[in-house]
Amino acid sequence: MKRRQNTLFYLFVFIFALSCTAKNAAKPYLGLTPPGITPVLFAPDTICRPDRYEQYSVWSADGMQFYYQHTDETWDNSNRFVIENKNGKWGDPVRIDAGDEAPNGIPEMFVSLNWGMTQAFTSDGKRAYIAGTKTKDDSEEPNIWMSQKIDSKWSDPINLDLPLKKNEQIWYISVSNDQDIYLTLGNEEENRYGIFRAKCVDGKYPEIEDITNKIGAKRCFFHFIDPEEKFILFTIWGGKIGHGQHDIYVSFSEDDKGNLWSKPKNLGPEINTDICDMAPYVTPDGKYLFFSRRGLGKKDKVELADIYWVSSEVIHRLKD
Repeated sequence: MKRRQNTLFYLFVFIFALSCTAKNAAKPYLGLTPPGITPVLFAPDTICRPDRYEQYSVWSADGMQFYYQHTDETWDNSNRFVIENKNGKWGDPVRIDAGDEAPNGIPEMFVSLNWGMTQAFTSDGKRAYIAGTKTKDDSEEPNIWMSQKIDSKWSDPINLDLPLKKNEQIWYISVSNDQDIYLTLGNEEENRYGIFRAKCVDGKYPEIEDITNKIGAKRCFFHFIDPEEKFILFTIWGGKIGHGQHDIYVSFSEDDKGNLWSKPKNLGPEINTDICDMAPYVTPDGKYLFFSRRGLGKKDKVELADIYWVSSEVIHRLKD
Protein backbone atom coordinates (compact mmCIF):
# COMPACT_ATOMS: atom_id res chain seq x y z
CA MET A 1 0.00 0.00 0.00
CA LYS A 2 2.82 2.40 0.96
CA ARG A 3 4.58 1.72 -2.33
CA ARG A 4 1.38 2.53 -4.22
CA GLN A 5 0.97 5.79 -2.26
CA ASN A 6 4.53 6.77 -3.12
CA THR A 7 3.88 6.06 -6.79
CA LEU A 8 0.74 8.20 -6.75
CA PHE A 9 2.63 10.98 -4.95
CA TYR A 10 5.43 11.08 -7.53
CA LEU A 11 2.88 10.90 -10.34
CA PHE A 12 1.10 13.92 -8.83
CA VAL A 13 4.38 15.83 -8.55
CA PHE A 14 5.23 15.00 -12.17
CA ILE A 15 1.83 16.16 -13.44
CA PHE A 16 2.05 19.33 -11.34
CA ALA A 17 5.51 20.09 -12.76
CA LEU A 18 4.22 19.60 -16.28
CA SER A 19 1.32 21.96 -15.62
CA CYS A 20 3.70 24.61 -14.27
CA THR A 21 5.95 24.19 -17.28
CA ALA A 22 2.99 24.56 -19.62
CA LYS A 23 1.82 27.64 -17.73
CA ASN A 24 5.29 29.20 -17.99
CA ALA A 25 5.87 28.10 -21.57
CA ALA A 26 7.01 30.96 -23.76
CA LYS A 27 4.25 32.16 -26.05
CA PRO A 28 5.85 33.16 -29.35
CA TYR A 29 5.46 36.55 -30.97
CA LEU A 30 4.48 38.34 -27.77
CA GLY A 31 1.49 36.03 -27.49
CA LEU A 32 -0.22 37.79 -30.41
CA THR A 33 -2.60 36.08 -32.81
CA PRO A 34 -0.63 35.27 -35.98
CA PRO A 35 -1.78 36.95 -39.21
CA GLY A 36 -2.87 35.36 -42.48
CA ILE A 37 -2.02 36.67 -45.92
CA THR A 38 -3.20 40.19 -45.05
CA PRO A 39 -0.58 42.31 -43.26
CA VAL A 40 -1.37 43.28 -39.67
CA LEU A 41 0.20 46.00 -37.53
CA PHE A 42 2.63 44.34 -35.11
CA ALA A 43 2.06 44.90 -31.40
CA PRO A 44 0.14 48.19 -31.61
CA ASP A 45 0.78 50.54 -28.67
CA THR A 46 3.47 48.20 -27.22
CA ILE A 47 5.92 48.53 -30.09
CA CYS A 48 4.15 50.28 -32.94
CA ARG A 49 2.89 53.45 -31.39
CA PRO A 50 0.97 55.96 -33.52
CA ASP A 51 3.41 58.83 -32.94
CA ARG A 52 6.69 57.19 -33.93
CA TYR A 53 8.77 55.84 -36.79
CA GLU A 54 9.41 52.10 -36.17
CA GLN A 55 11.46 49.93 -38.49
CA TYR A 56 14.29 47.38 -38.92
CA SER A 57 12.92 44.38 -37.05
CA VAL A 58 14.83 41.14 -36.37
CA TRP A 59 14.29 38.16 -34.06
CA SER A 60 16.87 36.15 -32.19
CA ALA A 61 17.19 32.58 -33.48
CA ASP A 62 15.13 31.14 -30.59
CA GLY A 63 12.38 33.72 -31.03
CA MET A 64 12.78 34.98 -27.47
CA GLN A 65 14.14 38.43 -28.34
CA PHE A 66 12.70 40.99 -30.75
CA TYR A 67 14.94 43.85 -31.86
CA TYR A 68 13.76 46.98 -33.63
CA GLN A 69 14.44 50.68 -34.01
CA HIS A 70 12.43 53.80 -33.81
CA THR A 71 13.69 57.02 -35.27
CA ASP A 72 12.65 60.03 -37.30
CA GLU A 73 13.19 60.67 -40.97
CA THR A 74 16.16 62.94 -40.28
CA TRP A 75 17.92 60.26 -38.17
CA ASP A 76 18.49 62.84 -35.43
CA ASN A 77 16.88 60.55 -32.86
CA SER A 78 17.40 56.87 -33.66
CA ASN A 79 17.31 54.27 -30.90
CA ARG A 80 17.55 50.46 -30.78
CA PHE A 81 15.22 48.48 -28.54
CA VAL A 82 14.70 44.86 -27.54
CA ILE A 83 11.74 43.12 -25.97
CA GLU A 84 12.48 39.75 -24.34
CA ASN A 85 10.68 36.69 -23.09
CA LYS A 86 12.02 35.61 -19.70
CA ASN A 87 10.58 32.66 -17.80
CA GLY A 88 7.61 32.50 -20.13
CA LYS A 89 6.68 36.17 -19.80
CA TRP A 90 7.28 39.01 -22.23
CA GLY A 91 8.72 42.14 -20.68
CA ASP A 92 8.60 45.76 -21.76
CA PRO A 93 10.76 47.22 -24.55
CA VAL A 94 14.24 48.19 -23.30
CA ARG A 95 16.54 50.63 -25.04
CA ILE A 96 19.91 48.99 -25.73
CA ASP A 97 21.99 51.70 -27.37
CA ALA A 98 22.33 54.00 -24.40
CA GLY A 99 25.99 53.10 -23.82
CA ASP A 100 25.31 51.19 -20.61
CA GLU A 101 26.18 47.56 -19.94
CA ALA A 102 24.33 45.14 -22.20
CA PRO A 103 21.41 43.32 -20.54
CA ASN A 104 22.09 39.66 -19.80
CA GLY A 105 21.82 37.59 -22.96
CA ILE A 106 22.25 40.58 -25.32
CA PRO A 107 25.46 40.84 -27.39
CA GLU A 108 27.57 43.64 -25.90
CA MET A 109 28.24 45.11 -29.33
CA PHE A 110 24.51 45.84 -29.77
CA VAL A 111 24.98 48.38 -26.99
CA SER A 112 28.52 49.64 -27.44
CA LEU A 113 28.93 50.02 -31.19
CA ASN A 114 27.99 53.32 -32.76
CA TRP A 115 25.90 53.86 -35.87
CA GLY A 116 24.75 50.23 -36.16
CA MET A 117 21.58 50.29 -38.24
CA THR A 118 20.69 46.64 -38.36
CA GLN A 119 21.75 43.42 -36.71
CA ALA A 120 21.51 39.79 -37.79
CA PHE A 121 21.80 36.29 -36.34
CA THR A 122 22.77 32.99 -37.90
CA SER A 123 19.89 30.52 -37.90
CA ASP A 124 21.62 28.35 -35.28
CA GLY A 125 21.83 31.32 -32.92
CA LYS A 126 25.59 30.95 -32.44
CA ARG A 127 26.66 34.17 -34.17
CA ALA A 128 25.41 37.73 -34.15
CA TYR A 129 26.36 40.51 -36.56
CA ILE A 130 25.99 44.26 -36.68
CA ALA A 131 27.19 47.13 -38.85
CA GLY A 132 28.88 49.95 -37.00
CA THR A 133 31.98 51.53 -35.51
CA LYS A 134 33.56 51.89 -32.08
CA THR A 135 33.91 55.64 -32.49
CA LYS A 136 31.24 58.33 -32.48
CA ASP A 137 32.92 60.53 -35.08
CA ASP A 138 34.01 60.01 -38.68
CA SER A 139 37.52 58.84 -37.79
CA GLU A 140 36.60 55.20 -38.42
CA GLU A 141 34.84 53.70 -41.42
CA PRO A 142 31.87 51.44 -40.55
CA ASN A 143 32.31 47.70 -41.02
CA ILE A 144 30.67 44.42 -39.99
CA TRP A 145 31.27 43.09 -36.48
CA MET A 146 30.59 39.56 -35.27
CA SER A 147 30.15 38.02 -31.82
CA GLN A 148 30.00 34.30 -31.03
CA LYS A 149 27.82 32.64 -28.42
CA ILE A 150 30.01 30.41 -26.26
CA ASP A 151 28.51 28.59 -23.26
CA SER A 152 25.44 30.88 -23.38
CA LYS A 153 27.62 34.03 -23.29
CA TRP A 154 28.46 36.37 -26.14
CA SER A 155 32.13 36.94 -26.95
CA ASP A 156 33.79 40.30 -27.47
CA PRO A 157 33.01 41.67 -30.93
CA ILE A 158 35.39 40.99 -33.81
CA ASN A 159 35.74 43.38 -36.73
CA LEU A 160 35.39 41.18 -39.82
CA ASP A 161 37.20 43.83 -41.86
CA LEU A 162 35.25 43.43 -45.08
CA PRO A 163 36.96 45.21 -48.01
CA LEU A 164 34.46 48.05 -48.20
CA LYS A 165 35.15 51.14 -50.26
CA LYS A 166 35.63 54.44 -48.52
CA ASN A 167 32.39 56.35 -47.91
CA GLU A 168 30.38 53.16 -48.56
CA GLN A 169 27.21 53.27 -46.47
CA ILE A 170 25.97 49.99 -44.96
CA TRP A 171 22.20 50.05 -45.06
CA TYR A 172 21.25 46.48 -44.29
CA ILE A 173 22.82 43.10 -43.54
CA SER A 174 21.67 39.48 -43.45
CA VAL A 175 23.55 36.19 -43.13
CA SER A 176 23.24 32.74 -44.72
CA ASN A 177 23.81 29.37 -43.05
CA ASP A 178 27.26 29.34 -44.68
CA GLN A 179 28.07 32.64 -42.92
CA ASP A 180 28.03 34.48 -46.24
CA ILE A 181 27.10 38.09 -45.52
CA TYR A 182 24.68 39.94 -47.78
CA LEU A 183 24.79 43.73 -47.61
CA THR A 184 22.86 46.64 -49.00
CA LEU A 185 25.49 49.27 -49.74
CA GLY A 186 25.08 52.86 -50.87
CA ASN A 187 27.30 55.62 -52.13
CA GLU A 188 25.67 59.03 -52.09
CA GLU A 189 28.43 60.65 -54.13
CA GLU A 190 27.89 58.17 -56.97
CA ASN A 191 24.13 57.96 -56.35
CA ARG A 192 24.51 54.17 -56.32
CA TYR A 193 22.68 51.68 -54.07
CA GLY A 194 22.70 47.91 -54.47
CA ILE A 195 22.99 44.45 -52.97
CA PHE A 196 26.37 42.82 -52.42
CA ARG A 197 27.60 39.45 -51.16
CA ALA A 198 30.72 38.68 -49.13
CA LYS A 199 31.41 34.95 -49.17
CA CYS A 200 32.98 33.43 -46.08
CA VAL A 201 36.30 31.73 -46.89
CA ASP A 202 37.93 30.06 -43.88
CA GLY A 203 36.29 32.60 -41.58
CA LYS A 204 37.44 35.59 -43.63
CA TYR A 205 35.83 37.79 -46.28
CA PRO A 206 38.44 38.52 -48.97
CA GLU A 207 36.11 40.18 -51.47
CA ILE A 208 32.67 41.67 -51.99
CA GLU A 209 30.61 40.91 -55.07
CA ASP A 210 27.92 43.17 -56.50
CA ILE A 211 24.91 40.90 -57.18
CA THR A 212 22.40 43.67 -57.92
CA ASN A 213 22.19 42.80 -61.61
CA LYS A 214 22.15 39.06 -60.95
CA ILE A 215 18.88 39.33 -59.04
CA GLY A 216 17.48 41.87 -61.48
CA ALA A 217 17.22 44.64 -58.93
CA LYS A 218 17.53 48.39 -59.29
CA ARG A 219 18.49 50.99 -56.70
CA CYS A 220 17.98 48.80 -53.63
CA PHE A 221 17.99 50.02 -50.05
CA PHE A 222 16.96 46.93 -48.06
CA HIS A 223 17.11 43.15 -48.44
CA PHE A 224 16.83 39.79 -46.66
CA ILE A 225 18.55 36.55 -47.65
CA ASP A 226 16.89 33.25 -46.83
CA PRO A 227 19.37 31.33 -44.59
CA GLU A 228 19.46 28.51 -47.15
CA GLU A 229 19.75 31.09 -49.95
CA LYS A 230 16.59 29.80 -51.62
CA PHE A 231 15.26 33.31 -52.12
CA ILE A 232 16.17 36.92 -51.54
CA LEU A 233 13.81 39.76 -50.69
CA PHE A 234 14.66 43.35 -51.49
CA THR A 235 13.13 46.79 -51.68
CA ILE A 236 13.32 48.71 -54.95
CA TRP A 237 12.95 52.43 -54.95
CA GLY A 238 10.64 52.30 -57.90
CA GLY A 239 9.21 55.70 -58.67
CA LYS A 240 6.76 54.67 -61.40
CA ILE A 241 7.67 50.98 -61.08
CA GLY A 242 5.41 48.80 -58.92
CA HIS A 243 2.70 50.05 -56.60
CA GLY A 244 4.38 52.93 -54.80
CA GLN A 245 7.55 54.72 -53.75
CA HIS A 246 9.27 51.59 -52.38
CA ASP A 247 8.07 48.06 -53.20
CA ILE A 248 9.24 44.68 -51.88
CA TYR A 249 10.27 42.07 -54.46
CA VAL A 250 11.49 38.48 -54.34
CA SER A 251 13.93 36.54 -56.52
CA PHE A 252 14.26 32.76 -56.18
CA SER A 253 17.53 30.87 -56.48
CA GLU A 254 17.80 28.73 -59.61
CA ASP A 255 21.02 26.97 -58.62
CA ASP A 256 22.70 25.86 -55.42
CA LYS A 257 25.44 28.48 -55.47
CA GLY A 258 23.51 31.73 -55.28
CA ASN A 259 24.74 32.75 -58.73
CA LEU A 260 21.56 32.35 -60.76
CA TRP A 261 18.32 34.06 -59.72
CA SER A 262 14.84 34.24 -61.15
CA LYS A 263 13.32 37.42 -62.49
CA PRO A 264 12.13 39.62 -59.58
CA LYS A 265 8.48 39.36 -58.62
CA ASN A 266 6.53 42.06 -56.86
CA LEU A 267 4.91 40.77 -53.65
CA GLY A 268 1.65 42.31 -54.79
CA PRO A 269 -0.84 44.94 -53.61
CA GLU A 270 -1.50 43.19 -50.28
CA ILE A 271 2.08 44.04 -49.28
CA ASN A 272 3.03 46.95 -51.51
CA THR A 273 0.93 50.08 -51.21
CA ASP A 274 1.17 53.53 -52.76
CA ILE A 275 3.60 54.60 -50.01
CA CYS A 276 6.94 53.10 -48.89
CA ASP A 277 6.97 49.36 -48.09
CA MET A 278 10.47 48.34 -47.09
CA ALA A 279 12.92 46.48 -44.82
CA PRO A 280 11.69 42.88 -45.37
CA TYR A 281 12.64 40.19 -42.85
CA VAL A 282 11.50 36.56 -42.46
CA THR A 283 11.33 35.05 -38.97
CA PRO A 284 13.73 32.23 -38.00
CA ASP A 285 10.93 29.65 -38.15
CA GLY A 286 10.16 30.78 -41.70
CA LYS A 287 6.49 31.44 -40.92
CA TYR A 288 6.16 35.21 -41.13
CA LEU A 289 7.33 38.18 -43.12
CA PHE A 290 7.99 41.38 -41.17
CA PHE A 291 8.39 44.71 -42.96
CA SER A 292 8.06 48.43 -42.37
CA ARG A 293 5.53 50.74 -43.99
CA ARG A 294 6.51 54.40 -44.15
CA GLY A 295 4.40 57.39 -45.09
CA LEU A 296 1.50 56.86 -42.66
CA GLY A 297 1.06 60.57 -42.11
CA LYS A 298 3.22 63.08 -40.24
CA LYS A 299 3.65 64.47 -36.77
CA ASP A 300 5.61 67.69 -36.28
CA LYS A 301 6.74 67.38 -39.91
CA VAL A 302 8.20 63.93 -39.23
CA GLU A 303 7.03 61.09 -41.46
CA LEU A 304 5.59 58.15 -39.52
CA ALA A 305 6.25 54.42 -40.03
CA ASP A 306 5.15 51.14 -38.46
CA ILE A 307 6.14 47.47 -38.51
CA TYR A 308 3.74 44.94 -40.04
CA TRP A 309 3.73 41.15 -40.19
CA VAL A 310 2.06 38.66 -42.52
CA SER A 311 2.22 34.96 -43.37
CA SER A 312 5.29 34.04 -45.44
CA GLU A 313 2.87 32.32 -47.81
CA VAL A 314 2.79 35.67 -49.66
CA ILE A 315 6.38 34.86 -50.70
CA HIS A 316 6.18 31.14 -51.43
CA ARG A 317 3.02 31.39 -53.56
CA LEU A 318 5.03 33.39 -56.10
CA LYS A 319 7.48 30.56 -56.78
CA ASP A 320 6.77 28.80 -60.08
